[in-house]
Amino acid sequence: MSSADVLQMPSREHREPRVPAEAASQPKPHRQRRHPDRIVIRRLPMEARIGVYDWEQTAPQPVLVDLEFTLPEGPAAQTDALADTIDYAAVVARLKALALEQPRQLVEAMAHGMADALIAEFKLSWLRLGLTKLAPFPGAEVGIVIERQG
Repeated sequence: MSSADVLQMPSREHREPRVPAEAASQPKPHRQRRHPDRIVIRRLPMEARIGVYDWEQTAPQPVLVDLEFTLPEGPAAQTDALADTIDYAAVVARLKALALEQPRQLVEAMAHGMADALIAEFKLSWLRLGLTKLAPFPGAEVGIVIERQG
């Protein structure tokens, strides 16, 4: 083989892979998602009846919620129809109601109560919920992050 022949041969990286003729004629299987799609709601402000002191239970306290949850497999991305997915506005409204309707002393208890209600009411298969109390101490925030399977 001459040096001219070597220069004209494609390198291994540039060669097309060989596909058997019967495999090339078959339709490709539908690509499955590796991880479910998720909705993410970040830094959602709301008022909550939370705290161990009487004044915290009397006057709602400012909190932030971070929420991430998986979507059911379905046609929502193709249909662009709200009926084919989870209405995150309804999820937000439910969180705000829970924060005021179910007073808690601890961020742990409020976060768990919110997570349990969302999983049950919206049939969520997985969620991550962060709850941050904004003013427990001057200049500080206190919070928790939990994950739940439905």
